Amino acid sequence: MKTRLFRVPRFVKWIYPHQIWAFEGHGGVYLTFDDGPQMELTPWLLDYLKSEGIEATFFLLGEQVEKHPELVQLIRENGHDIGNHGFKHFRIGEVPADEYYDNFLKGQQFQTINYFRPPYGKLNRSMVHRIGAQSKIVMWSWLSYDFDAKVANWKIVNKLKNQVKEGDILVFHENEYTKNRLKTLLPKAIEVIKNKGLQFKKFPQQVKL
Repeated sequence: MKTRLFRVPRFVKWIYPHQIWAFEGHGGVYLTFDDGPQMELTPWLLDYLKSEGIEATFFLLGEQVEKHPELVQLIRENGHDIGNHGFKHFRIGEVPADEYYDNFLKGQQFQTINYFRPPYGKLNRSMVHRIGAQSKIVMWSWLSYDFDAKVANWKIVNKLKNQVKEGDILVFHENEYTKNRLKTLLPKAIEVIKNKGLQFKKFPQQVKL
C-alpha cells in the first residue's frame, strides 16, 4: 500500500534548508493552488474565495496562463498573489538542466511575488542553488492529495482536522484531476480551518531562510 504523507515530517526541512516549508512565526495558514489557471474551476474558485473573504497564492503554469489570460487578470483583480510553477510542468531530470532552468525563467514573467514552487516538489542540489539565486523556493508543510482519486474527501478533511496548525502552507490543485472534486472538498476544508480559529494569510514578502 502506498504511503501518503499529508504532513511533511519536520526533519525534511533540516535536510533541505534552502527551501521554505512553512511560515512559522508569521501566524495564520497559507492557502495555495498549483497548476492553474483551469477554465472550468478557476472562476468558481475565485467566487468561492471571495465569498469567504480569503486571499490565496496561485502557483500558475505559464502555458496555462497563455491559454487563459483573462483568468489571470481575474486572479489579480481579486487580490490574490501569483507565484511561479514553471512554464511547463517538468519533473526535475525529465529534461536537461539548462532547459529546466529556462523553463523556470520563462515562468517568472507571470508572477506577482518572487516565489517558485517546483513541479512535483522536487529539485536537485545544483538546481536549488541556481534557482535560489533568483527566487525564493517554496514547498509546503501539508499536501491535500486532492489530485489522487484513491484518497476520499472525508480522509483529506480528517487529516486536515488533526494536522493543520499555525504557519502551515497548504497545497491544493486546479487541474483536470481536481476540477470536479474541489468544489465539494474545498468548502469542507475551509470550514475545518476556520473552526480551528486559524486566519488565512498571504505570503510574507521578507523571509529569512
